[in-house]
Amino acid sequence: MMFIDSPGPGGGYLIFNLLVVLFLLCIPVCFRIKDDLRRKLFLPVAFVSLCGVLAFALFLHAGYDTRYTIDEENVYVRNGLIQRATIPIASIEHVDREPLIWQPVGFTLKWKGYANRYVDGISITTRDRVIFLSPADPERFLSEIHVRIGKLRSLE
Repeated sequence: MMFIDSPGPGGGYLIFNLLVVLFLLCIPVCFRIKDDLRRKLFLPVAFVSLCGVLAFALFLHAGYDTRYTIDEENVYVRNGLIQRATIPIASIEHVDREPLIWQPVGFTLKWKGYANRYVDGISITTRDRVIFLSPADPERFLSEIHVRIGKLRSLE
């Protein structure tokens, strides 16, 4: 039996991304003053700012397009247009509740974030990385994963 969770983004996630987008949109406005150097820098600054706005717009979209699916062998994660992951249940070492998630969307060397909230999430630790998720009902998500881990370990 498959379990599907499509959590909505948290308020902190939305506010942070919207503030960054607004900040990046305001930077080119500061360069509109009639100074020769500022006039020359306006186009490059505007271009970089718009690229930043597009990047954060993708993060904002990812908050609304997050989906976690658990079947008997894998946890499938979709976060936005680009981020996708498959976590084999057999590779999970442990799953923990996380009161605060510092790695919502994105990645570092050993951490990967597919969360759309900063609070009340879970972390899945595998042999080579830690994955952060933010299911709508973390307790039910944890129990679904533990049931599947138990089934796989009983077959071994």
